[in-house]
Amino acid sequence: MSTSESLTADLVIRGVTIPAGSTFHDAEPFGDRVFSLARATIVHGVDVTAGSTLEVAPFPPPLSACFSLLLVPLYPWFAWHRYRNLVRPAVFAIEPADPLIVGIVEIHAGDRLWLGRDGLVDLMIRSPRIIGGHALDSGTVTFGRNGRAQKIMLYRSQRLCDLPCFGSGLVGTEVLLDDAGRVRRCVLSEDTVFRGKSYARGTRITFDDTGRVIATKVMAIEVALYSPRPAIMSSTASTSRAERR
Repeated sequence: MSTSESLTADLVIRGVTIPAGSTFHDAEPFGDRVFSLARATIVHGVDVTAGSTLEVAPFPPPLSACFSLLLVPLYPWFAWHRYRNLVRPAVFAIEPADPLIVGIVEIHAGDRLWLGRDGLVDLMIRSPRIIGGHALDSGTVTFGRNGRAQKIMLYRSQRLCDLPCFGSGLVGTEVLLDDAGRVRRCVLSEDTVFRGKSYARGTRITFDDTGRVIATKVMAIEVALYSPRPAIMSSTASTSRAERR
């Protein structure tokens, strides 16, 4: 495990000033630098309080970004992907010590958000709330440049737009939304009758702009990849119990 060091002077990284006195270490295996803020700082127009953590991906990335020695010949692709998605938009991963607002999105302490020059990129919520008109129990929400939610990776099954959407697994299960917040694609968590037609649990169902089913595919959801994430499940469950009291 790497040892934390302290900044002796302000440090500017991709347009963001990390204040002197903040501590930092490099996270394995990809070498992301993690700062613990000594004072409040502005990150792409958002006031992030002291005690929050900021994580920034290095460039060029280490060879470990290739995941395997067999993929080392693809290193230029991994480097370009890192530059295009993280470096050029100056994306910071942030875990705020206090609640904050980005645009119209409410973010709680303990959430994890990815913030770039153009605004909020992704948000992993650790407690239930309403985002884009959807009452979410958990999940990682991806936002477009218009600030609207475009995709939700669900870590537990729940109903969205009155559809039983499957959510679980090591990486979550994808639900796509349109600009109006309607579900455009999801995997069903239970047998469902929609507009007079039956669909089995595990069916990935895709809708057009009018809400008509235009494609289906049966997914193998009873496999290890879709096992629950204990950390996420326990976090959301404990929060739900606390809010019910």
